[in-house]
Amino acid sequence: MKFRNRLFYIPFIFGCLILFLSNSSNPPDRNTGAPFDGLCSNCHGGGSFDGDIVITGFPSTILPNTTYGITYTVNATMGSPAIGGFQIVAVNESNVNSGDLAQVNSETGTSTSNGREYLDHRGAKAFSGNSVSWNFNWTSPNGPNGTVITLYYAANLANGTGGTGGDNIIFASKSGTMMGGGNPLSVSITGKKNISCFGGMDG
Repeated sequence: MKFRNRLFYIPFIFGCLILFLSNSSNPPDRNTGAPFDGLCSNCHGGGSFDGDIVITGFPSTILPNTTYGITYTVNATMGSPAIGGFQIVAVNESNVNSGDLAQVNSETGTSTSNGREYLDHRGAKAFSGNSVSWNFNWTSPNGPNGTVITLYYAANLANGTGGTGGDNIIFASKSGTMMGGGNPLSVSITGKKNISCFGGMDG
């Protein structure tokens, strides 16, 4: 009977292992902590870590059709996590996808869900000196002027034991405002007169 019970648990354990390995190499979308998303804490939790996320390269004043190089850094402020992961999305005030996120190396990748583009880790990355960083690009939209664009992002501070327990999720956001850009100018002529060139109606 005990042997049969052990056989029953083997597929379950194997399934959990496959799920963990899959998420560490390509985490599921919609876990940024944004108002329309969930968090990785749905699975990861129970750890004693804490930290903060620093985004550099994303300006407070955004120019239209401009590519910005962004560095995403996770700093551990409590405990010593072994590995980390992250996910980020960029939207406007209506929570509509804004701009284009793009990988610059094999450490990150993109995918789309519900019309929004997500960029996240491709394989968990080891902490070094209690911090871990990723680099990627974001290209701003054409406009319109005055649009507020917000990055929502989350990070996993993990113990690296191969499961989802003993990890901690942190999340934050950062916003910038579009300056310039917008729809092309449209002109409507409501009245016109014949123009005379040297006295002739041939303007």
